[in-house]
Amino acid sequence: QSNPQFPLSYTGITRTTLTDRGLPAQFAFLLASDADIPGHYADKLDSTALFEDLPMLMVHPAHPLAGKKTVTLQDLQNETLFLPMRDYSLYDNLVTLFDACQIPFPVGNSYSMLMAQQMVTNQLGVGFTSAHTVRTGTQPLRYIPIETPCGGWTCRLYWRKRHNFTQDELLFKDFVESYYRSDPCIKFK
Repeated sequence: QSNPQFPLSYTGITRTTLTDRGLPAQFAFLLASDADIPGHYADKLDSTALFEDLPMLMVHPAHPLAGKKTVTLQDLQNETLFLPMRDYSLYDNLVTLFDACQIPFPVGNSYSMLMAQQMVTNQLGVGFTSAHTVRTGTQPLRYIPIETPCGGWTCRLYWRKRHNFTQDELLFKDFVESYYRSDPCIKFK
């Protein structure tokens, strides 16, 4: 949604950047999962939990798995898998999931989300994403929940401790919390 009261800036930031430099000074907030925040930097931040996210499989609508309500990692044993890039928490969450299922984690084939979506669209294999990311998907793909013994992960809105919020920042914070609480598709923490 747009808010004509103040401008918003958005950028993607990697864990490497957070680890090396922290949250850039020009940004007041960070929307991320707990796994995105380096341990040594977490003590410098406050947060509010927004929603629980879950792993999803991306498949072409003509793929044999497209009709399933859920999939297991065992269902993927003969598939070409497109993994997220290593610097994102979804990659780490998948490593944990494969380990919990006692399935060796596949190596290689790590791509950006857009590249993975394109390759799945071209029926070259299947990819991974999260339930929250699916909500913003623009590709004509089928997204299937992955059964997991690990559960999901918490996504939060973070800000620096002892930050003196401007009026615009308070409006934004209230808007984000209200948005996630009011969406019936999102499980609010």
